Amino acid sequence: MHNNDNLDMDRYNMVKQQFLKNWMRGLVACNPSLRVMSIKERKLTIKLSADIAMAATRSGATIWSRALLSRATVNTSQRLLVRRILRKYRYYPKNVIRRPSKNGSRLSKRVRKGRKMSKIRFLGQENALEKRTEMLKNLVPGGHLMDGKCLIEETLDYVVHLQAQVDAMRTITADFISCGHVNK
Repeated sequence: MHNNDNLDMDRYNMVKQQFLKNWMRGLVACNPSLRVMSIKERKLTIKLSADIAMAATRSGATIWSRALLSRATVNTSQRLLVRRILRKYRYYPKNVIRRPSKNGSRLSKRVRKGRKMSKIRFLGQENALEKRTEMLKNLVPGGHLMDGKCLIEETLDYVVHLQAQVDAMRTITADFISCGHVNK
């Protein structure tokens, strides 16, 4: 069991390192020094590059990572930035989840069937497990496309990557403050 803990920690540290590497590349690709940015623009740029870096650590292998990239490319002005960031570390998945058209004709059969089943389950029985599952589907990017087992697996993977993102950002912030760049 002790070896498994070491392996898990090694994997976690690799995820954290890969996130940091991707995030720094993304921030360089954004190159905010070219123009004056408001605080709100900086915040959005940092968030966007962090989301893309986190998704890129999974190389499009999970639904949540493809959904994060899809969400980032909804805004036309962000789409160019996303491509520039992804090009910076030579990754752009071919199977990014696309937003369905308003008339729903482009929805896959799986999604349409899932929506029908969701409506039937919601109308027929509202128990605590189903409510919590729906809440979880809303929290995990792309969660509405997943069934129960897949949702749990993707959620666990997503939480590990979120934790790595938070730890990496805390480390950078602590280093930034300890170097005296910010008044305490």
